[in-house]
Order: sequence, then structure tokens, then C-alpha cells
Amino acid sequence: PQSLPSAKPLLFVACLTFLLAIAGMIAYSSFGVEGIKSVSQEVSNIASDLETAQLQGIALRMLGKALSDTLNATVPACPLLVKLQASIECYRHIVDRYSDDIRDLPGRLDVIHQPMKTVAEWGTVGLSCPLIFALLCVTAILFVLWATRRNAGTRIGSCGYCCIRILGPLLFAPAILVVTAATAAEFGVGLATAAFCQDPDTNALSWLRAPAQTDMAMFYTLSEYYIRGSGSNPILDGLWEAQIKLGEVSAALEVVGPDCQSSEAVQNLTRTVNATQVPLRIAGDLWSADHVYPYYRAAVHEDACKTLISGVGWLVAFQLLAGLCCLPALTGMVDKFFTRWVRWHNGPARQGRRLNVQRLLPALVP
Repeated sequence: PQSLPSAKPLLFVACLTFLLAIAGMIAYSSFGVEGIKSVSQEVSNIASDLETAQLQGIALRMLGKALSDTLNATVPACPLLVKLQASIECYRHIVDRYSDDIRDLPGRLDVIHQPMKTVAEWGTVGLSCPLIFALLCVTAILFVLWATRRNAGTRIGSCGYCCIRILGPLLFAPAILVVTAATAAEFGVGLATAAFCQDPDTNALSWLRAPAQTDMAMFYTLSEYYIRGSGSNPILDGLWEAQIKLGEVSAALEVVGPDCQSSEAVQNLTRTVNATQVPLRIAGDLWSADHVYPYYRAAVHEDACKTLISGVGWLVAFQLLAGLCCLPALTGMVDKFFTRWVRWHNGPARQGRRLNVQRLLPALVP
């Protein structure tokens, strides 16, 4: 070449690749990562409510036993209260069944929650690795180009050419392969998630009803109740039965109480019944559809099927542009640039300029 090769096209493509990679990471962090974290947070909230529901079950069991003990201690002073024994024992049986029904639910939820927590912890770095590779490649190219232009009067161009030749198989080619593989995998995940989100309610229930999930019958029954609003909720039904039995005890106390000689014994039973109403009401609120369904709607319909898919879509788009379009083009351009640089540096035009300078020096020096 007769003139010094221009680095402007190379700088333009390098800066464009750099900006696309940064924009992809920002877009994914704003949508994809936030979507994953939001889904994980909603599931964590459900797990926290399950723990609270279990604690209320323990409290109901203890209060049921206290109610039975108080009745047994009161019957000698007021034999009429023996009529309440059947209702109280039935209440205790219902409460025991409630505790047994929800005992395994936190473990069932962990099957979903633990993978989400892992994805939320590693998703940011893991899915951004292809763009990080692209940034490393662009940084290496810009550094070599800067060093070459800074030392334009030396043979650093040849060193830069050798450096680029070495980085090709060690950094550039692996980066392009990683971007290609990751983009294909992420595109597949995005398609699978989009297919799931075409009808998330039906697909979620189909997964829970799969043969591999035969031990999740209770979990499926509850999920169908909360997701579709159909079927029955055995836990709420049990709490409602317990509430009815407590109502029978309260009504009987109002009728039998005035005929008892020991008003203090009746008051003790009344206080115990009133204390039992509190955890029973809390448990009923925790299991109500108005409380549970918003978690599902936010986690699945909003976070997974909107925010997360948008984040993965932006990530795939920027990886295609930065890693599969700009980066290969940049690699070819930098190789061509340094090839021309070396030829110009060692070419006759460059050598001729050096000879002319050497001939003019004696005339310029007095």
C-alpha cells in the first residue's frame, strides 16, 4: 500500500461491538435478572406463608389440647359441659388432620424453589458470559491498536500483527463459539418459555399431573383450586369444619353456662375458645384464594411470562448483533488492518521516505 492504512473503520466497528455488548448486559440485568429474582421472591413469600401456616397449626393443636384439658377439669364442677366433649374431640381431630396435610407442602415447594434460587444467584454472570467474552475481545483489539498507533515509528506493527494472530485461536474463535452456543441455548429456552406462556395455567397443572409427580396429589389439588378457581380446597374445608365445631362449643356454652354452678369454669372454657379463634382466622386468611392467587399471578403471568421473556429476548438479540455479526467482522478487519500495516511499514513507499529523509539531513545540517 502507498498510504498508511486507516484505523477509523476498525475503531467504528470495535466501538459498536463494545456498545452493543454493554447494552445487552444492561437490558438483561433490567429485565431478565429482575424477572428471575422476582419469581424467586414470590416463591419465597409463599414458602414463608407456609411456615406461618404450619406454626398456626401447631398453635391450634396446643389450644385444642388445652381446650380438652380445661373441659376435663371443668366437668366435675359442671357436669352439663360433658355435652361439649364430642365437639371438642372432633375439632382436635380436624386440627390434627390440617397439620398432617400441610406438613409435606414446604418440601414440595422446595422442588420448585431451590432451582429458582440457583438460577437467580448464577443467572446474572452465567448468561452474561458470552457478552463478557465479546467485551474482552474488543478490549484486546483496541489495546493492540492503541499500542500500534502510539509507536507508529517503530516495528511495533509487526508485534501487533503477531499478537492478533496469537489471540485469534486463543480468544477470538472461542469467544465466537461460546456466543453461538449460548445464543442457541438461550433462544431454545426462550422458545420453551414462550410456548409455556401461551397457556401457563394449563401447562403448570399438566406438569403437576405428570406421572413423575404422583406423590404431589395434594399439591395438585390445591394448585387447581388456586389457579383455575375450580375443585375443592381440603385445607380450607378442614378449617371451616373446625370453625363450625368451635361455633357449636361457643353456642353450647351460652346455653349451658348459666346453669353451671361454677361460673369461673365456664369463663375458662370461653377464654380458651376465643384464644383458638385467632390462629384459626390467621390460617384461614393465609389459605384464602384472595391471598394466594396474587403470588401465582405475579410470579407466572407477570414476571416469568413478561419480564423474563423480554430480558432473554433482548439478551439473544444483542448477542446476535455483538457476538455473531460485529465480532467476526471485527476479527477479519483487524487481521486485514495489521496485514496492510506491516506491508506498508516494510514496503518501498515507507523505505523511500526514509531514504529521502536521510539525503536531506546533510543539507539541513550546517
